Amino acid sequence: MAVFPIICTLTIVLDSFNSNFLLREIYQIIFDLSFTLLCFLAPYLTYKMSEAWQNELHRIYVKIGLRKPNKIQSVRYSSRKLKGTFGEDINVEMN
Repeated sequence: MAVFPIICTLTIVLDSFNSNFLLREIYQIIFDLSFTLLCFLAPYLTYKMSEAWQNELHRIYVKIGLRKPNKIQSVRYSSRKLKGTFGEDINVEMN
């Protein structure tokens, strides 16, 4: 994901220094394509890498009725794991 902002910055810098019309148009097309891909890929990759985003989207889908509630998801959401004094896991139910 870090490649797209670098490409956008470089194309804007090169576009401002170059006076050739054809190259300026090519730089603008590259910038538009990079920015568009960044706008679509950033939320998707964040969603795929973050369990919190996946759980939140699942809750939204359940709330609007696109998916049925899943017992595993509701148990996972309602129970939090804590570490005790000696390192053992403690399950805490939150309502």
